[in-house]
Amino acid sequence: MEENIKLVKDFSHTPQIMRQGIRAYQKKFVYPKAIVKSVIFVLLSIATVFISGMLDEKIRLLGYLALVGFLALAYREIFNPLKQRDNIVMSMNGNGIIPLYRLAVKEKTVEISTICEKYADDEEAEEIAEELDEEYSEEAVKPTIIPIDDGFSVIEAADCFVLVCSDYAYYIVPKADFSPEELEIIRSIAK
Repeated sequence: MEENIKLVKDFSHTPQIMRQGIRAYQKKFVYPKAIVKSVIFVLLSIATVFISGMLDEKIRLLGYLALVGFLALAYREIFNPLKQRDNIVMSMNGNGIIPLYRLAVKEKTVEISTICEKYADDEEAEEIAEELDEEYSEEAVKPTIIPIDDGFSVIEAADCFVLVCSDYAYYIVPKADFSPEELEIIRSIAK
């Protein structure tokens, strides 16, 4: 039996929306872990300073090296998410291809599929992409099916929604492509 379809809509991303969505995801799932790890490394570096101050000079040098190492690890934990966010955005949009996605919200699942890839600058490449789009039917597009269960959540940011499937998988859906009624359907998915 086919599930009751609440919404079917096509959308695409801009780099700003992607950055905002990734930041919202990181704020909820990545930063709390990174902050805890950074605090542990800073505490270890402080402990290293106190312990190395009580030891002789040869071992004290190792303590200072450990201090630098722990502070470098703390720095890495805080700034790796920033670097990852920029790398993801650059890799998704750096090649001039703008993917078009389809979101289907059903009773018990959310389906997301890549419909086609549009080329941002090259007109000839855009014509080729349009020809390819005509060749592919909806049956040829295999969607990612996400069950709406306890592991599913929706994070709302200023200009987008982040549909979180698990601690490591998420999809960014821009608000600009949706009407107010459609936005309410997305907000109510995980409730």
